[in-house]
Amino acid sequence: MLLGNASGGFDATVTLVAGPVIAVTDLDGDGALDLIAYDAGPDADVRALLGAGDGTFASGPLTAVPLLFDETADVADLDGDAVPDLMLGAAFPAEAHFFRGVGDGGFASEVPYSFPPDTNAWFRLLGDFDGDGRTDASALLRSNLWSGIPDVLMVAFNRTYAAGGPLLDLGHALPGSHGWPIQVAEGAFTPGSPFAFSISGAVPSAVLAEYVGASALLAPFKGGVFVPSPDLRIGLVAGADGTASLSGAWPPGLPPGLPLHFQVWFKDAEGPYGFGATSAVRLTLP
Repeated sequence: MLLGNASGGFDATVTLVAGPVIAVTDLDGDGALDLIAYDAGPDADVRALLGAGDGTFASGPLTAVPLLFDETADVADLDGDAVPDLMLGAAFPAEAHFFRGVGDGGFASEVPYSFPPDTNAWFRLLGDFDGDGRTDASALLRSNLWSGIPDVLMVAFNRTYAAGGPLLDLGHALPGSHGWPIQVAEGAFTPGSPFAFSISGAVPSAVLAEYVGASALLAPFKGGVFVPSPDLRIGLVAGADGTASLSGAWPPGLPPGLPLHFQVWFKDAEGPYGFGATSAVRLTLP
């Protein structure tokens, strides 16, 4: 690093022993810029290099990351807590891996996202593309270099649930032939009001089972985690694009404060044991 002076020149050089620096931001909220360095192996990880504001840096927390990382990275506040989060890219398969910042330079709670199958992702950028105040992700997708199919710019909209609201994403998606299945819930969840649970990333035309439970089981199952303690099973069928929706008017008679856990399971020949599952959602009734 060359330290700039007030005349537009540079006075001193600072050398760090680290892997490639993939992002620059203030990770710990002290007003000084920090660095994120990537190390590919033998165990892939990122390390925070915490800046003192004078051109010097101290080694910070180490976070394990996927090995299939192509050094595409970006940082932004993805979950609305004013702490920078990290997005890492993998080209083969085309995936983005999101890590929530914890405020000291470390990251936790990995959330993977798969782009359409049989595509390669060549870059990813974060930005608010729909003007809703939440940071979204984009990627340039190619089927392959020789197919002649035009490149496609894909945007994945951020649907992070508001802090303190009735919804919480619990994770535990089980990937299969179409990447990481996702379930997103929307609604006020008051009697008679519209609601929807939208599913994407399922096997096209597959029979889906939405399990609902008033408590969390969190049991190992088919290579994943079966989240709800199943009190109710609702059958759905995915469309040709692998999406489905459970929607309607919210039923009356459910007591406020009741926690409900939702997760969708389905057969998927490329899942660890022949199954795939969406992320789970916990709804605490208002």
